Amino acid sequence: SFIPAELNHFLALVGAIGCAGSLNRDRAADRWLAASLALALASAGGGVAVAAACVAHNLCTRASARRWLSVLGPAALWGSWWLIVGRGYGAGASLTPQQAISFTTNLIEAAFSSLGLHASVLGRLLTIAYLAVGCSVLRGGARGAANWLAWTAGLGVWSIGLAYSRGFLTDLQAFRYQFVAVGFILLAVVPRQPIQTPSWLLRRANRSRAAGLVVVVILSGAVRFNAMAVELREPSQFVSQVSRESEGRLVVLGLTPEVVPEDRVLPIAMGGLRAADIRSLLDRYEHSAPASVDRFLVTSEVTRSFGRPAPLDQACQRVTAPFSHTETASGRPLSLWSVDVDVDVDVRRFGSEWIRLGTAHAGRGLRIVLPGLDSGVPWQVRAVGACRAPVSRQLAAAPQEPSEPYRS
Repeated sequence: SFIPAELNHFLALVGAIGCAGSLNRDRAADRWLAASLALALASAGGGVAVAAACVAHNLCTRASARRWLSVLGPAALWGSWWLIVGRGYGAGASLTPQQAISFTTNLIEAAFSSLGLHASVLGRLLTIAYLAVGCSVLRGGARGAANWLAWTAGLGVWSIGLAYSRGFLTDLQAFRYQFVAVGFILLAVVPRQPIQTPSWLLRRANRSRAAGLVVVVILSGAVRFNAMAVELREPSQFVSQVSRESEGRLVVLGLTPEVVPEDRVLPIAMGGLRAADIRSLLDRYEHSAPASVDRFLVTSEVTRSFGRPAPLDQACQRVTAPFSHTETASGRPLSLWSVDVDVDVDVRRFGSEWIRLGTAHAGRGLRIVLPGLDSGVPWQVRAVGACRAPVSRQLAAAPQEPSEPYRS
């Protein structure tokens, strides 16, 4: 994913994989260890869990001074940054110790459930298998169990860190959180020594059985992937729409402060910054608004319409003139339909030009999404002859023609 909110977690996990590979090699890998840990720490807060895993691994293996320097060097640089800058970002929600423990347990449970293809029974079996692997490697002492102990510690720090930084705001089913946790789980069960091919597998008959088992696993994965593709379609469309609306917000912010006040706090998709902060960035990079903001919002599908059957059993308030529309708190789309004739639907907001949005064909309707984009300027809709649901308060029947567009 190239979405910044998810890409940073993936980069932190890439750094974790680099660290895991370096920790089990000789001193020649120390530079790679330092670089991988630096990548993890610079990418996201999950890098702290990676650093904790590296420290635990060094303790278990009684690492040399040079290896400790490879771990503590990047960690010290990150710690300095946090003391100077990062500490200003407080916790997302305060949790009691009991709540934090419950949250951490639930997050780890959700990770095993995700690893078990969201089948609760399979998730529990994998949890038992994970603990069994831990008991097995611990018989060889801390050095032999270094991977399992280190990345289990990383998994715990990752979960506790989320409990501290996000608290109840964390969606336990969010893929970006489970993905990192699953990565730590898999790194924990990787043995420290190279895996040797069992002698029984070298026999031709056994190799055929093993190949058949691999085919079954691949086919099962393919079936699950196909099911996930259907499940991911809706969140994928949601993320795409959020991205389009964020782009629309940037364009609208390029207009005058009359459109979006300077002190307006923007949604989390815009970093939770104030409008003035975003405008400062736009000015720094000489960003300019399109010639027609309204046309841009329509062509980029920030403002959009969907065909739907006409609710012919619903009372019709006939549209006789352009009217104003402001996005409701629930974000419910505007509904228009036509009984007997095709009706063209045009919109405008920041300019004087009407932009064609769609057509309500006879016997059909339109669901029209007119997002607020943090601006109080109402949309204007022209759909003379169409039907709309009766409203308790008649909006402006003929909104005034803008004397001039809202241009910065």
